[in-house]
Amino acid sequence: MKRVLTIVALLFPLWVFAQNETNEVKKCFGFYRDAILQDRGGDAVNFVDSKTINYYNEVLQHVRNDDSIKLQHLSLFDRLMVLSVRHQLTKKELQGKDGKGLFTLSVQKGLISKASLQGTDLGEVTIDKVSARGQMLVNKQKTPVFMNFYKENNVWKMNLTSTFEQTTESIQRMLKRSKKSENEFLLVLLKSANNLEPTRNIWKPLL
Repeated sequence: MKRVLTIVALLFPLWVFAQNETNEVKKCFGFYRDAILQDRGGDAVNFVDSKTINYYNEVLQHVRNDDSIKLQHLSLFDRLMVLSVRHQLTKKELQGKDGKGLFTLSVQKGLISKASLQGTDLGEVTIDKVSARGQMLVNKQKTPVFMNFYKENNVWKMNLTSTFEQTTESIQRMLKRSKKSENEFLLVLLKSANNLEPTRNIWKPLL
């Protein structure tokens, strides 16, 4: 009996630690979700990881430098990201911005979807040292979507790039059903975002 109690005593701190880490991951998701739903870009950016910010840095470089020929070498998802920024944001708004600034502005201007976060929560979370993975719940029901998290400077942050593959697959299915070319389909998506017809300028560098 004494041996059993000793084992329990040794394992209990590990269990408490795991529970605390799980709670911190779920808090991160909750804070991010609420910030997005309330257009608080300055808050939301604090809950995404450096990989996400680096991606937005890359998008910004394409926005500023790529012409229509260079854009064709990007993946469908990346092309949509670049064209969305050019379609909905102005040169003046982007002036002096870096990846963090672009992400913040994207939240404030509605480029990041609120609909995908309505009624969501994080379900079961698995943790492996400085990385974590949580299943997305919608109205408390399990979904096939998982969010990845990384611990940076001892704080859990969301890695949005981990969802891009699933998003790309959804876009590809929509493209196939539309029977349009990739660029024609992208123009339809851009117009649906703000009910404005995209101009030819979206294919030009926003220098």
